[in-house]
Amino acid sequence: MSDPLLEAAKLFDIRQQRSAPKPGEVAPFPALNYADLKPEEWEWLWTGRFPLGEVSYLEGYAGDGKSSVMADMVAHVSDGVGLAADQDRPPAGVIWFTTEESPTKTIVKRLKLAGARMANVRHIDTVALDKERTNLSGFTFPSGRGRLSSSVSHYAREMGVPVRLVVIDGVLSIFDRGMDMNSAQDVRVMLGALRSVAQEHNLAVICIRHPSKAKGGLAQHRSGGSTAWNDFVRMSWLVGQEPGTEWNEYKRVLVSVKKNAGRAYPGLKFHTEWDEDAKEVRVIWDDICTMTADEVYAAREAGNQQKASDEQINSALDVLRKEPGEVDVRKARSLLRGSGLPGDAAFKALTKLNSEKRRRGYVPRDSEGE
Repeated sequence: MSDPLLEAAKLFDIRQQRSAPKPGEVAPFPALNYADLKPEEWEWLWTGRFPLGEVSYLEGYAGDGKSSVMADMVAHVSDGVGLAADQDRPPAGVIWFTTEESPTKTIVKRLKLAGARMANVRHIDTVALDKERTNLSGFTFPSGRGRLSSSVSHYAREMGVPVRLVVIDGVLSIFDRGMDMNSAQDVRVMLGALRSVAQEHNLAVICIRHPSKAKGGLAQHRSGGSTAWNDFVRMSWLVGQEPGTEWNEYKRVLVSVKKNAGRAYPGLKFHTEWDEDAKEVRVIWDDICTMTADEVYAAREAGNQQKASDEQINSALDVLRKEPGEVDVRKARSLLRGSGLPGDAAFKALTKLNSEKRRRGYVPRDSEGE
């Protein structure tokens, strides 16, 4: 009677001999056997919208509210309260990098207004980064991959909670020198470095970006640059003006541009409300939105918003001229709230104001709106 253990050993030895490279052969690529793999469920930062372990996008034009939505998301993640009827989760840490917004003039106000647990949020200090005189990498990728991973571990220990969200506002600014946003290979290498950090620490990396200004075409192709921008990610969401409303009604939508993870979840409607004490806006989530990103883009391009007349632009300009100091988009919108003027009056009046200042030798700082 044969010995089962001996027979098993012989079979194992035969398999080892078969799989071993023959003399002169190059070693094969390592591979996983699908017979040994077990299915895994998606884990979520925001169920059905932003997965953990992946890079996702939140996109939209200046002034449509994507930064306000992100501040609301950060607040909910930091405090563990479910966002827009999502389930509650344990409080978690957030690391925020931005080249677009001021942490003291804008972000901290929005976070407090949204009820963030402030001790669970860290802002990458770009001023300190610029002053560094060391051989450490800056916040560019893929070279900064190791330092970002180390930062996640460090600030998780400091906060006493795991970091579950890294926000990158200004994704085009984080390429290593010499890399090209129009190169599919460079885009994949840069985003791949971010995804590896997301997978290592089981967190979500959300990049805030602007669509291209080109009109027409599918929403998925609005990123500009290489098609790899869209191909690489599994989730991308657009913040835009709700079709059929005026810009200064502050009614917005969050709709899917790309969904390739788990079951499909619908978009959402929301509006923003101005808080006079905080001098900032808060996001109020409303109802389910069945519109598509293509429909939102098409409505914008069809010009369903009211257009400001020259008289209305000049009225807005008179208001802005009286304001001492620097006036950016956000401040212009604040000054003109409740005026009844069309939304684009603020932008066009500010353009005129900045032209006047340039003629006097002053170069105003550009700033994104809400």
